[in-house]
Amino acid sequence: MLEKTEIGELISVLQRSALSIVIFSENFADSSWCLDEVATISQIMEEFGHRVLPIFYKVDPSCFRGLWELCCYH
Repeated sequence: MLEKTEIGELISVLQRSALSIVIFSENFADSSWCLDEVATISQIMEEFGHRVLPIFYKVDPSCFRGLWELCCYH
């Protein structure tokens, strides 16, 4: 799980960025760090209109549809 200072740093970087690229892979959902980052990115996306480009590496995108919608369109 991301610490409060790490989340603050991530938000700061995201606010200065035009785009985030999220790479979904086989073990993505096994990492609480990755899930926390996606949740933070989705928050920035909603609040500031931050753009996100999902990339699906060696996985079927439909496997992540529910996760992506849960994290990014809540």
